[in-house]
Parts: sequence; C-alpha cells; structure tokens
Amino acid sequence: METINIKSAASTITIQNNASSNSISNTARINSFGGQVNFTATGDGVAFNETIGSLSLEGTGWLRTDPRSGFNNTATVQSTLNLANGLSRGANNYGVMIASGAGDSSTDGGFSTAAGLNLTGHGIAADTAFIPWMFSISRYTTTFGGVGQGSTASARFMRTDSSGNLVANNATIGEADLTTWDAQGYGSTTDLAYEVTAANAMTGALDANAAVRSIAVGGNANQTTTLALGGNTLRADAIGLGAVTSTPSFVLGTGDANRGTVTANGTSGGDLYLIHHRTNSSAAGTFTVNSVLADNGGAVNVVFGGAAADFRVNTAATNTGKVFINASGSYGTGTVPTGGVTLGSSANFNTASEINFGGGGLMIMSSGNQTIGGSTAQTLSGGANLGAMGNIYAATRTLTIGANGVFSPGNPGANATFTLQFTTGKLDFAAGSELSFDLGAAGSSDRIAFIGGTAGDWLSGSGNATLNLTLGTGFDYGSTYTIFENVSTSGFTLAGISGYDTLNYTANFVQVGNNYNLSFSAIPEPSTYALLIGGASALFFLRRRKA
Repeated sequence: METINIKSAASTITIQNNASSNSISNTARINSFGGQVNFTATGDGVAFNETIGSLSLEGTGWLRTDPRSGFNNTATVQSTLNLANGLSRGANNYGVMIASGAGDSSTDGGFSTAAGLNLTGHGIAADTAFIPWMFSISRYTTTFGGVGQGSTASARFMRTDSSGNLVANNATIGEADLTTWDAQGYGSTTDLAYEVTAANAMTGALDANAAVRSIAVGGNANQTTTLALGGNTLRADAIGLGAVTSTPSFVLGTGDANRGTVTANGTSGGDLYLIHHRTNSSAAGTFTVNSVLADNGGAVNVVFGGAAADFRVNTAATNTGKVFINASGSYGTGTVPTGGVTLGSSANFNTASEINFGGGGLMIMSSGNQTIGGSTAQTLSGGANLGAMGNIYAATRTLTIGANGVFSPGNPGANATFTLQFTTGKLDFAAGSELSFDLGAAGSSDRIAFIGGTAGDWLSGSGNATLNLTLGTGFDYGSTYTIFENVSTSGFTLAGISGYDTLNYTANFVQVGNNYNLSFSAIPEPSTYALLIGGASALFFLRRRKA
C-alpha cells in the first residue's frame, strides 16, 4: 500500500485527473499533517472521479478542490473523490478537517455543489446536523447555497444531508451588536456566521451568559473583530476563523478583568473546538484567545485545529480535560516557526490532564517557561511532526517535566517522534518525573528529537526521571533504541528503567555521539556463572600447584 505524508501548510500534493484516468493508487493512504491535498481537473467541463484508499487527518488535514483549468475560470460539472477505506481522524482520534475551494475569485470548489466536489466514503452518517471538527472556507457565499453576507470570503462548519453528502451549515447571520444577543433567542443548536468587515464589526459586549452551537467567522478584509464577553460565560461546541487572501482577525474576549470564560455546551464535559485556517500565505490574520477556557461542570477537552493556523493564547486555562494541539504552523520551511498555538506570558494549560500534539501540531513558548505536571498529574503526549518546525518551539525557554508529569511521545498503538526546538533553552526533568516510551521495531518506536540544527546542550535534571517501557510488536532485545536524538549534553542519567524483563536482561542507557540510546544485555544463567566460577577456581589451584 502506498503511503503519502504531507508535512505542513507549505507542502502540497496535487492530484490532477479527468474522467478516464487514475492518477493515484486506489489503495493509497494519504496522511495530512497540515499539508494541502489539492484536487484539480484538466478542464472546466471535465469532471475528475478519483478513488484513493483513505485520508487520515493527522492533526489537521486540508482538502482543497479546484475543478477548473485556470485562474478565474468557471467549472460546469461536479467531480467525485471516493475514499475506499474511509476517513480517519488520526492517531489521537481528534483530527480536524479543512475543506476549501479554489482560493481566488472563483465560486467553485465547495463540497457537494454543482461545480464542486462530492466526497464519498467518508463514513459520516446521513443527516448529521453538525460536524464541529470539519470547517469549510470559500471566497464567495454561493458555495454555501447563497447563505452569507455579500460577495466576500465566507466560512462555515459542515454537516451531511439526507443522502450523506458533506455540505456547509446554513448558519444564521450573527447579530453584530453583542448587547442584543440575549434577545435573539440563540441557543445550543444555533449556528452563527460573521464576516469581518469594517461595516460589520462586532460591537458592545455580552450582557448575560450565552450559548450557541457554533460561530464561523470569515472575511476577505484587513479587519479585526472582537467578541467581548463582558465577564460572562459563552458556551459553544466550535468557533472558527477562516481567511482566503487578506488578514481578517478574531479576538475572543477582552484582555482585562471582563475577559469572561468559554466552555463547551452542557454541564458534564464535552469538546470545544477552536479552528483557524488561512488558505494561502497572504492571509495573515490571527485568532486571539483572551477568555479563560474552562470546564462546564465536567471535564472539557479543548481542541486547537487548522492548517497554517495562528492562535495567540493570553490567559491560563482552567479546563481539566485534555488539550489537543492539532493546529499546524504557518507557511514557509525555515527553522524558526510561526503560527500554531503561541502562548503568551500568562498563558498555560496547567490544569489539563493531558496535552496531546497531533501530527504537525505546533506550540510556541514565546514569553515564559512551562511546566508539565508541576502540581497535578499531567501527561505530554503525541507528536510526529515531520516538517521543519517541530512540535514545541521553546527557543530560550525551559520546558520542565515536573514531579507529577509524564512525557509520553506518540499515542496508544501509534509510536511517534516528539520534536522540540531550542536555541539556549532546556528540557528539564524534576525529581519524580517520568518518561513513558512504547518500543516496537527499532525504526518505529517512540523517541524525543531536538531539531533546528546542530546538537546542543538541551537536557537538564540528570538522574531525576524514570523511564517506563511498554514493549510492543516488533520489539527485540537485540535492537538499539534512540531515546534522545541530536543532543550534546554529557553525563545525563536516569533514575531508573522499568517495564522490561529484569530477570534476564540489563538495560543500558548510554550516549553515543549526539544520541542517548537504550540497549539490553542478557544476564548469564546461573549454570553459566557456575562454569565461570569453576573454571576460575581450577585455574587458581593449578597456578598454586605450579608455584
């Protein structure tokens, strides 16, 4: 089976087809780590009908459809992409999908439109009223059945119709005057849509707690709009910002005492999706989070998603569920990343039970050190960033795995390389901290890699962390496993190693060049010891007799 990995927003695979050709294997698996899968046709009136094996959303998957032969042309037929083996939400099962059209002045390319794409084999039930992890962006509102605010860029969350086709939600145009929200009758099944323009900026602030199902913000103007909460609580399942070519920005909450809280609908936990996507490098807006991301009476999971996303988080979250960093970084292939989820000086996720990185997920520690498991149990997991940016860019900051912290690369059943990038900062281990690694075949086991250039002195806290192993399919005591890659720190040791056959093997954690490797040595059986001792004794007495 052919596997195609698309590494970042700057990475694209273009599948151009017509009705009679087959440009990619029918069994191929495409893993999108924030990269663009671009499906095009050979002519405006020529449909492509392509079958591939599966599409896996490793963090965020981006599917761009352009059924035209040239810029500003008009397509006249619908094309079909069939997923023979279905759509997967990736290793952490929280993958996000971005669906975008052509990205210029065309109205074509949307899902299930007469001149767009029909995606089949996705496995989502018909009449699913709302899909919070699927976000659609198009320059013109005709992609959304005429629902919108004029001929400017628009964004919607997705649903399926009675035939199982993926289509954009028919959202209600949101009231710009936020003081009137409580009079509009909005509720937990209301989907709102806004366009970021000077004439339609949000004004005022909520004067009471509010609940909606989703808020989709689009725009093709260099404007910023702020949803001020006035110290109140907003409940929602998903909030998204989409941009095509300009720089629309969205601010959730004011950066003061009236920032308010945002949580999921309900009172017993759930998921809150925050999505930001820019369809090309000229769209440079940001999604700023000033409000507190909180529980709703139960543990809430917060999911950051989007390809070429740029979140700015400025407040300490209080949710006790998981935080999923599925948002990939910005365009470009340099070693200094931008975008993803950037943490401000007072921002942290210290109360979350786990911080999990989807493939391609990026977090930037811009203004302060961070601790995983400082006062409460917490796990840092996931990874598998194949691009140049890494999962965590810490630069001069210190990332500490605390006494209650566990650093566990990968996900259950999906081993991965977790990547970090420092300039002068450190990965520090406090006393009582833990490393948790799944080992399988030597080339496909968990590891921690330091990227961005020459190996450096990236480790501190020698002798404090315990390495706990889970041995899976393909594990071999005769193999050597890399634990830390591309690090020059000398003399780093572990507090202990567990999870292997301690009766028959000894674990060896040693530095080899710029890697710290783990290998195993067999312990001789008692009969072997007896032979060795007997031979030594005989040699001793023979020497005495000769003397």
